[in-house]
Amino acid sequence: MTGYESVSLITHTYYYRMNLLSFEFAAFFAALVLIYWLLPHKARKWVLLAASIAFYLCSGPKYIAYIAAATLVSYFCAIGCHRTNSSFAAVSKELKKTLSPEEFKARQKKSHRRASLFVGLALGTDLGILAVVKYLDFILQNSWSLIDPSFPGLKLIMPLGLSYFTFAAVGYVIDVSRSKYEPERDFAKFALYMTYFPQMLQGPIPRFDFMGTQFDSEKKFEWQSFSDGLRLILWGAFKMLVIANSVAPLSDIVKNFGTSSSSMTTIGGAQIWLSMIAWGVNLYTSFSGGIDIAEGVSECLGIRMAENFRRPYFATDLTDYWNRWHISLSEWLKDYVFYPLALSKRFSRFSKFLKTKFGKFIAKTVPVGLLSLLLFTLVGIWHGANWGEILFGVFNGVIILISTLLEPVFVKIRKPLKMDSLFIWRLFRSLRTFVIITLTRVVSHSASVSYAWKFYLAMFTYPGLDIFGEWAKNEAAAGTTFIKYLPAVIGIAALFCVSLIEEKSESHSLRAILADKPVLRIALEILCLVSIVVFGSYGIGFVQSSFIYSNY
Repeated sequence: MTGYESVSLITHTYYYRMNLLSFEFAAFFAALVLIYWLLPHKARKWVLLAASIAFYLCSGPKYIAYIAAATLVSYFCAIGCHRTNSSFAAVSKELKKTLSPEEFKARQKKSHRRASLFVGLALGTDLGILAVVKYLDFILQNSWSLIDPSFPGLKLIMPLGLSYFTFAAVGYVIDVSRSKYEPERDFAKFALYMTYFPQMLQGPIPRFDFMGTQFDSEKKFEWQSFSDGLRLILWGAFKMLVIANSVAPLSDIVKNFGTSSSSMTTIGGAQIWLSMIAWGVNLYTSFSGGIDIAEGVSECLGIRMAENFRRPYFATDLTDYWNRWHISLSEWLKDYVFYPLALSKRFSRFSKFLKTKFGKFIAKTVPVGLLSLLLFTLVGIWHGANWGEILFGVFNGVIILISTLLEPVFVKIRKPLKMDSLFIWRLFRSLRTFVIITLTRVVSHSASVSYAWKFYLAMFTYPGLDIFGEWAKNEAAAGTTFIKYLPAVIGIAALFCVSLIEEKSESHSLRAILADKPVLRIALEILCLVSIVVFGSYGIGFVQSSFIYSNY
């Protein structure tokens, strides 16, 4: 293996004992629900905080130092920033009367600098922890490999939910600095916002103004809400155990090829396509299923979480796809990266320069396209400290940039033909988007970037019409038949039907559709439960049910 390939295989060590599909968690959750609803309202916040800390301690007691540092620094710095801004605002009217305009501006700048110091300290601490723990190994591997390709790296241990609680803290501090809301004085409440256990494995990335008010609000146990939460858990478990885990062996063909985990020596284009399509199914059902479970757990506790998926495979272009996939990450990057840069003075000057030199169209599309490219590069970096994930983000950004530049040409073609109103055109656009996102994932799903280039070449030049090829022979030798994938195929069909119904209905929710159909709802619940018990892949020693996005 070359030094370059070894860089692509950098992994952190993750250590946790309890995920939302484990029997340990089921016992933990049952005990928590009982205690939570039996105790009075004022005690529930403390119960949730204790439970969240206990859950986090299961990931390794010593790693709680990371989230504790981010919580403490963000809490006090937000208060410091707010006090500085409030103190100046309280005397600003009087200062305007007594000071000259130049003196007033000087005092204003001094106050702003002091507030910025608090923000800088918080962001430096939060993002610094993320950079060191998640990315330092990658940076050292790339720089040191020029001297010694065999450099093993630091093998830093990634604390549970690092990216999620970091972005939660950064968003909170920036919102306070923008005076969107006042800082939280109740440390226990803020600590709960940072450590709330359902969001710790896969998100969504929380916003304090949405979550914080729910921790305080007085709640009464409502069977309807509780049963809705249980149904979400059931649906999420169905996605993960019946579909995601079942197609995992197919999706791992590309992932493991060229590593010690694979016994294959040859692979054709058709097999790569099959594996990547299976990976798309696996990734979506694992990630969205995990989110469904987390949202269901939270809803059983009377707390709603932000929407994180909106049927992404019905998207008609990449921009639409990213507005539906991991919504909390996309919105976070828009609010705290895209819009601040787009509205900055330097960006405005750049747009004016382009308008002068190249005209309105270029001035309007190129700056936004470049920002999108930056944004998706950050998406790639967020997903992982390796070149595959970074290139995945860059590919998405480049495709969106090119489509933005060519959109006027496409409009001129579509408009006279009235293509946008045609069902077949929308279907084509959805299939095209799925193919594009599948292609961009090859580079992040392969064992190394060099293997990804070979896969791309094979996908278009070496069809390998024996679609299952060597992998199928190995499976047959191990006594495996394709009948075992039939439940997954049926599960995918069921998921597609549910998604289509939600996409077409006004409420966009199967819950609302089945609200007045109790017999049908109960029948579907029983069918879902029986499918999990009979066809689900789970049990002691089975690791595929681990949450894919828990490592971020």
